[in-house]
Amino acid sequence: MRFQPISKVEAEQGFQDLCSQISDLCVHGSLPSSGAILGGMQGLRQRLDVASPDQKVELLPQCPNYREAGIDLLVEAVNDTELIVRAKACQLLQGINSPKAQQAIVNGLLLNPGDRVFNVCESVIGYNDWCYDLLQTYEDIEDYGYRLTLISQHIQRSSAEMAARSHHQWRSIQEDECYYLPRIGWDEPNSIRNNFDLVNWCKTHQVLIRLPGESRIDFEQRLNRIGYSIYQTHRLVEEHRLISQELAREEFEEGEPTAHRLGIQKPWNLKLRGTLEDRAIKLLQAGQQYELLGQLWLEAAGRLAFVHEETVTEPTYVKVVENL
Repeated sequence: MRFQPISKVEAEQGFQDLCSQISDLCVHGSLPSSGAILGGMQGLRQRLDVASPDQKVELLPQCPNYREAGIDLLVEAVNDTELIVRAKACQLLQGINSPKAQQAIVNGLLLNPGDRVFNVCESVIGYNDWCYDLLQTYEDIEDYGYRLTLISQHIQRSSAEMAARSHHQWRSIQEDECYYLPRIGWDEPNSIRNNFDLVNWCKTHQVLIRLPGESRIDFEQRLNRIGYSIYQTHRLVEEHRLISQELAREEFEEGEPTAHRLGIQKPWNLKLRGTLEDRAIKLLQAGQQYELLGQLWLEAAGRLAFVHEETVTEPTYVKVVENL
């Protein structure tokens, strides 16, 4: 019996093909009706022919292992009926230094009528002649006549949601954005402002501002109970300074509401809540607690970025980036 020597690359690819065959057999419970699963390039093409769109997305990264023949498979996939398959093929071809690969994606990713895409857009902070509003939908921004700022496009909602969270986080630490947080949403009776309890939020997340109705001694005792001392050296100097200012601050004026009675029914309540939010923002910035600052924005006012689903109405090409 004679054996044909093979290279290490061929041996590794053969092992990968065998694993894929075993996986297919475990998933489907039987071999394809066409018979035994072939190995190598023929096996990959066979699996792609019977695969679901999600399975194709998982199989396509194997194509570059087969050089020119694999590139041909990716070029075919660029015209697949399913958007997620076309997008994955384009993404893989971008990383292949070949005239054939680059020519196949020179125009970008083709979007066909009926395809769904998910756009990440910036929320708009607008003024309505009395108060600032946070416009968090495409329809609201359009109705108000503001310009929509598109951040990125995605073919999967999960990727779009992740990008929107990231952009919200980034905007929430910007100085100009933080300026508006205590000023948004006071004119809407049913807005989340009425249900958001800033005092309890600060207590829950250990945001160390002095609260309405809390004396200097009570505030200092609360700091001690949670193990915080303004003399700890591992904290930021700016955070020390802010807490020291809160400890030294005069008592709240007589007649201002206590912590459990905060509301927006009277003008001075608006001023008080705005003051507390200003303090909370400054303390979170000083402590570099940016994730918590983004959460404060979300719970107190809303989203600084949102996802808008759109259905493609005419063929068009878009550029493919890593985050599909």
